[in-house]
Amino acid sequence: MRKWTKHKLGLALLLVLLLVAGGCSSQTDSVIETVLNQQFSGPDEELIALLEDPENLAIIGDDEQKRAPSSTDLEDYLQETYGSLIIENSYQEIVSNAVHIQTAAAENNYSLKAEDFQLNQSDANEKEYDFSFDVVYEGNENSGEQEISGKAFVNENDKIADIRFDESLQSLLNALE
Repeated sequence: MRKWTKHKLGLALLLVLLLVAGGCSSQTDSVIETVLNQQFSGPDEELIALLEDPENLAIIGDDEQKRAPSSTDLEDYLQETYGSLIIENSYQEIVSNAVHIQTAAAENNYSLKAEDFQLNQSDANEKEYDFSFDVVYEGNENSGEQEISGKAFVNENDKIADIRFDESLQSLLNALE
């Protein structure tokens, strides 16, 4: 009877460990998918409105730079949308990519929808994930679907440290022009 209890306890402990490990991967998958979905679905009407609002712009020239003394609504929106998901060192580059994708869609009257996400953790590096997903785009002149793929890297806190796209990102941007 005592052996059976130890065996049950061992199985229960193994099950808990598997659930915890699975939860970490699930959380990482969720962070990566959230950021990619925000970048490639839209256009994000609130982001576009904030980009077009002159209150969010810095004026540079005539030997002076004018800028709001505190953060702008645009900066606040981007920080709220992406800040908790991306490490500080990579924030600017990843957010710039998102803004570029969103403005390309908006300026050319396209709607974008990211779907069918596939994420695979690297065998060689547990903080590296290969991803692919489809972006369905529809516009006045053209519609289609583009598979986007690349690699995402996360830190020990499951925040995105880097996202690298292959040539598929440029193919999508070309299709939106």
